[in-house]
Amino acid sequence: MSVATATAQGESYVYGGVLFQRVSESKPLAKPPRVGFATSLWQGLTTGAVLTFAFALFLLLYDGGTPYNYLFVAFFPFTLGCGLVTGFVEGLVIWICARIAGHNLRWFTRLLIAALVLGVPYAAILCISYSAYGNRADVETNLILTLIATTIGATFGFLTGSRFSPWCNLVRREESLPAGSWFATGLTGLVLRVTVIFFLMEAILAFIVILQQDFRQDALVLGATLLLHFILASAIVFARLKFGLLFPFAVILNIPVGLFLNYLFKEGWDFFVYVGVGYLGVWTAFLIAHCPVTYRLFDFLKEEVHYYLID
Repeated sequence: MSVATATAQGESYVYGGVLFQRVSESKPLAKPPRVGFATSLWQGLTTGAVLTFAFALFLLLYDGGTPYNYLFVAFFPFTLGCGLVTGFVEGLVIWICARIAGHNLRWFTRLLIAALVLGVPYAAILCISYSAYGNRADVETNLILTLIATTIGATFGFLTGSRFSPWCNLVRREESLPAGSWFATGLTGLVLRVTVIFFLMEAILAFIVILQQDFRQDALVLGATLLLHFILASAIVFARLKFGLLFPFAVILNIPVGLFLNYLFKEGWDFFVYVGVGYLGVWTAFLIAHCPVTYRLFDFLKEEVHYYLID
């Protein structure tokens, strides 16, 4: 065997060994980014809102013969507030536990923590009520109520602490927009989308109440019109439409709202007039923030501030 051949075989063996070692070495998997404080809170708030609406819808459909079902619509903002507070607490506790653990929690751990956050206080309230006021409810009923509260609490663990990001879906920040317009488009988009979702929930509950009760035909038409309006509004505000389509769709969609406000004003329903004017005002701010003229105005102001105050 010649020296050159032996050298070539040795180099091939060395390079082959190095290549085999690099291929055989297992590369560590990249850890997913840790869920932040704001994301965890938004996840809890979103889950609380969805669960509150689902619970109200279930009760409304379950007990459809009650003549006081309209109270579900009237008091829904207050029950929604309770659900948001619960979601805030769930998101905060899960975030604190994740910070203590140093990594994102697994889904089973999140479910267990979320169940304890709601189940333990509810069981404590039942015990205090029994000892202080002599609540004679049987043990089986108390266990069932505690189990229901624990199950509702566990549902928070599905989304809270996961990779779901409701903030991005509500704000819809687009990198193609000028830097100065991010805040205006994000803020108005957040306010309008939250407003539309809330009124859509109210419209669904109100339409079910109208169907369950013996209301007049004009009330049925009004309920169906409002429900259709907020369904279309949800589709528009969550779709990525160019301003050339967004503006005419928004104007056509809100013309009936303006006509209905005129009717409410003549009938003396001042509170609903204020609500409607505020709703149209949010739509107006949203359209102004997404107008290309506004983008150029932001760029002009940015250049002027940079020229006079920085340079």
